[in-house]
Amino acid sequence: MINFEVLGTQFKVDENGELSRFYSQTKRWKNISKNKKSKCGYINVGLFVKGKHKLIPIHRVIYYAFNQDYDLNNTAVGNSILHKDKNKDNNDISNLEIMKFTFTSS
Repeated sequence: MINFEVLGTQFKVDENGELSRFYSQTKRWKNISKNKKSKCGYINVGLFVKGKHKLIPIHRVIYYAFNQDYDLNNTAVGNSILHKDKNKDNNDISNLEIMKFTFTSS
């Protein structure tokens, strides 16, 4: 189990990709890995970034927990997180990797 913080919000995650968020008002942890999916099929985490509400897919948050040098705010294509088995429900850390690109010149 890893405890970590993203933009002032406390999280904990296990190796299987179960992500929980700490709610300071109720002083309780809530598993958010089973939250409702977006139209794209991903579960998102709602965070406030510079006073604005921002949705971040949980697989990016889970990857960040295990790789804290990863730039969670960088949404460029080369910084995307890929599910190796293409199963968006499988957020096990061993199933997540940064999308790699190879460029060929013509």
